[in-house]
Amino acid sequence: MTFGTFAMQLVDDIEDGFRNPKHRQQWRNTLKTYAAPIFDVPIDQVSTEQVLGLLQPIWLSKPETASRVRGRIERVLDAAKAKGLRHGENPARGRGHLDLLLPKRSKITVKHHAALPFTEVADFMTGLRLRRAVAASGLTGTKESERGFPAVRCRASLGGCAMASVSPYPRPTVSVCATLLRPPAACRSTSGGHALSC
Repeated sequence: MTFGTFAMQLVDDIEDGFRNPKHRQQWRNTLKTYAAPIFDVPIDQVSTEQVLGLLQPIWLSKPETASRVRGRIERVLDAAKAKGLRHGENPARGRGHLDLLLPKRSKITVKHHAALPFTEVADFMTGLRLRRAVAASGLTGTKESERGFPAVRCRASLGGCAMASVSPYPRPTVSVCATLLRPPAACRSTSGGHALSC
């Protein structure tokens, strides 16, 4: 059985466990795009050199993508080993294997923006609503035709939800309880509770 055939069967088998439908497509797309050169290789013959050949061109230029591709290839090969289709070391294993062969990536320092005090949110949102840019309407949850300051539904600008989930928000988006903002469960990327202190 080839790597590609087994990989696509594995995605079919495990995709019901993905919480986000987008992950299903991302798994298929990243494997088809970045692991294409090994799709026709028999699953028991995928080597460290082949995996390195896939990762080296993107390891420094697309570090997040490279890490995901490596992890997905590792999972495919681990699953093949569990089914008795291959034996020995996983050539896509990172720690103690590929990390010794790939260049170290510099740690990227993320600089976060300062938080807007809750008492200034109303003025900020009012000013944002006066703008006609698409990004402004995505942050405020308004359309050009809407006016005024409806109940707090500041969406992504309050930081409680991912930008990818801005448009399908139900109204009202957030409940305000004195000094605590609680985005609805459907808008959170984590399964646990999440609240923003004001």
